[in-house]
Order: sequence, then C-alpha cells, then structure tokens
Amino acid sequence: MDPILEKFNLNNEENKEEIVYGVYDNRKTNIFTRINDFLIDHSKISIKDKSYFFHLLAVMVDSGLPLVRSLKVLVDRTENIHLKRVINTIQYNMENKGQTLAQSMQKFPDVFDESEIGIVKSGEETGKLDQMLFKLAKQLERSYELKLKIKGAMVYPLTVVIALILAGIIVMIFVIPKLKSFFTENSIDLPLPTQILINTSNFMGSYWWAVLLVIIAFSLITNFYINTEHGKFKWHYYLLKTPLIGPLIVKLSIVKFVRFLEVLIASGLPITKVLKICADSIGNTVYQKKLYSTAEHVQQGEKISDNLENATLIFPKTLVEMLRVGENSAAIDTASAKMADHFEREIEHDLKNIITILEPSMIVLIGFIVVFMAFAIMAPIFNLSSIS
Repeated sequence: MDPILEKFNLNNEENKEEIVYGVYDNRKTNIFTRINDFLIDHSKISIKDKSYFFHLLAVMVDSGLPLVRSLKVLVDRTENIHLKRVINTIQYNMENKGQTLAQSMQKFPDVFDESEIGIVKSGEETGKLDQMLFKLAKQLERSYELKLKIKGAMVYPLTVVIALILAGIIVMIFVIPKLKSFFTENSIDLPLPTQILINTSNFMGSYWWAVLLVIIAFSLITNFYINTEHGKFKWHYYLLKTPLIGPLIVKLSIVKFVRFLEVLIASGLPITKVLKICADSIGNTVYQKKLYSTAEHVQQGEKISDNLENATLIFPKTLVEMLRVGENSAAIDTASAKMADHFEREIEHDLKNIITILEPSMIVLIGFIVVFMAFAIMAPIFNLSSIS
C-alpha cells in the first residue's frame, strides 16, 4: 500500500476516498487546516503543469513502467500541490477501484476538460496511450506558448492604462483640492477645463462610495448575466464582432478546434464524438452551438465543410476549404495540423499589428490627458499673472 494511505490506516472504502483526495485527514478540526486545504483544492492548475504531467506520464508508460506505478512516481515529482492531490486520487481509484485513467480523470472536470479525457480514453481503448499522451502534452505546450505570446502583447497597454488610472486618482485626491482652495482665495475666473476637473474631483471626493457601489453592482449584475445561457452566448458573440479583438479570438478558437480535431481523429474516435468534444473544449458558446449542430448533420451523412461554410463569422473560408480537401482525401488530421500551423502564424502577425496600433494610440491618449490637465491647472495661474 502507498505510504500515504498506510499512514491513515483506514478501514472502509468511503473514508479511504475522502482521505486520499488531498492527501490529508478530513477529520481534522483545525479551522486553519481546513481553510488551507480548501484554498489548495480550489487553486488553479496551469496548462504548463498539465503539459508537464502528461509528458512525464507518456515517457514512463512508453518506457514500459505500469500506469499505476507511473502515477505514484508522479505524485512525488509534481510540485503543484493541487495537481499532486488529483494525481494521488487518480492513482488510488485505478489501483483500488479498477477504474481506467480516463474514468478517474472524469472526477475532476475543473482540472481536465472533455478533449483531454477523450484523448486519454481513446488511447486506452486502442492500446496507444503513450502516443496519445505525447500528442496531448504537445498540444497543451503549444497552447501555453500561445498564451504567453498574448500576455506579452497585452503587458504594455495594460501597464499604461493602470498607470493612467493611478495618476488620475492621485491628481484628483491630492492636487486638485489644494488648487481649488488657491483659486477660491484669489477669486480667479476658471476656464471650462478647470471647472470640469474641479467638479469631477468634488464629486469623487464626496460620492466615492457611491461610485464604488455602482462599479460593484454593475460587475455583479454583468457577471450574473454572462453566466446565464443567453447572456454567455450574447457576450461571446459580441466579443467575436469586436474590432481588433474579435478576429484574434476567432483565430485562437480555430487553433484550439483544429489542434484537438487533429489529435482526436488520429485517436480513432467517431467524427461526431470528436466534434462534440471540440465544441466543449473551445470555451466559446457560439462555436459550441455551431459544432453541436454540425455533429448532428454529419451523423446524417453530411460533410463537416458543407455545414461550416455558412458560418463565415467564426469559420473563415480558408479553413472551410482546407477542411473540404481533408475530407475528400480522408486526411482530416493532416489537414488540421496544417491549418493549426497556418492560423498560429496569423495570430502572431495579428498580435504584432495590434501592438503597432496600440503603441501610438496610447501615446496620443497620454498626450491628450497630459495637455488637458496641464491646461486646466496652468490656465488660471497664467490669468492671475496677467491680472497682476
């Protein structure tokens, strides 16, 4: 028995499962321990961590090490505590309950999505688990690299926006009230920009709590609406229509779709099942709805490309034509790999274009704000000097 399980010396199956997940004793009454365990079990497991897990598991399985033993080794090798607990539970369920790897993974929908479970399941059924795990790890690694590129592109504009907000708050709280007192004492006629600045400062100073409440209420209402079925669909649809961001989201979604399409078709799963798994994995309800509809039509004997060609907003003509070629030559997986490479290059190009557009736009925005505030502050002072 695993030393961790042996340590607790449990007698019944129910208690064993409770203890195994998290590798801690749930019967502890220490509130701080429970809070710490709760935070760990709800912490995020990154794509990088999952890619590393699947890759190491593939290496060990490929080298001939039994799957359960490989998982035991990974428990010790994994640094992420949440993932360590998940792996330990998976290993226990396989060893003591006779579950497959895919069945054990299904207990953690917040960690493993449908595509990952589907790929593992197909690998187990076809006896090609090591190959499928290698492909899955590679797919996740590509997703992680793409995510890093997007984050890198967003650093500059986000930094500028945050800096502007902080600078604005400092000016409104500390600078404007002092200037207001000075202008009032000297009975200076204030130009419109100065009046706007002072009135804004007064409002923020007197009703900051109301502004905060409005922001919180708006955020909560928006979040609630977006989490409804109709609201989520509308939100995803409008994001796809947004200039600059929309085309980028489309290409990111397509890369996810064709990458999983490539791996899942190669695994031998039925095409209708593949389309449904891809639909649930993209993370966009507009794509999900269309791909589920496509799966139903494909089940009736229609082609994928014929069903996607009328959805030009989310499936560009280039993608549809390349899919058609793949269907006609019975090589959708090969065509999918080429499409993924093509659209990844386009994403990199789009990111460069966005940065090229945002940088001068940010400079103009900063310049406008600086000039406005400088004029609003200095104009009354110049008027006072001229009167003197």
